[in-house]
Amino acid sequence: MRRVLMLACAIACVPIAARADEMPPPEPKPPLLAGASERSLAAARHWLALKQEDEVILASLSSWRTAALRRMLQDKKTSPEKAESFVDGYLMPALRDRVPELIDMEAEVFATRFTAEEIGQIEAFLSTDVGRKFIGLQADLVKELTTAQYLWQERIMKEARDSYQRDLSTPSHAPTIPN
Repeated sequence: MRRVLMLACAIACVPIAARADEMPPPEPKPPLLAGASERSLAAARHWLALKQEDEVILASLSSWRTAALRRMLQDKKTSPEKAESFVDGYLMPALRDRVPELIDMEAEVFATRFTAEEIGQIEAFLSTDVGRKFIGLQADLVKELTTAQYLWQERIMKEARDSYQRDLSTPSHAPTIPN
């Protein structure tokens, strides 16, 4: 319910009645994903803490902010001031406050893919010099990879849009929309 409310607010840019810290508690947690054992889940949570996943997520929030603002401003119905007010005053604080919830969800995903022993092997790697370097660079890597993915998507979107516009201007090539 809470996710639906946040999505509705983001789409309509209607400020929610309460700040994130005044919102009702989240709905009860769903049961473990199929295939996740409690032992694997505990190992995954430990591993995510070791690799400082909370810091990685917090570092990536700036790109999430940019994406949220861009999405809200695309429809031209929301003023930049209202979009920034919602994103900075409601969405970003809610995201920051709920990072532990995302880490739990990530732990469940890892716990379904790896056994506790395999997660232990990952932890062993992270205690090596290369593993520590990986941990140290992870937040920067996420930002750089996210930027690269965004630029790639934007370039392809522009090429596809240009091709579509050319086809629209040529009657014999005009795309048809299926019924």
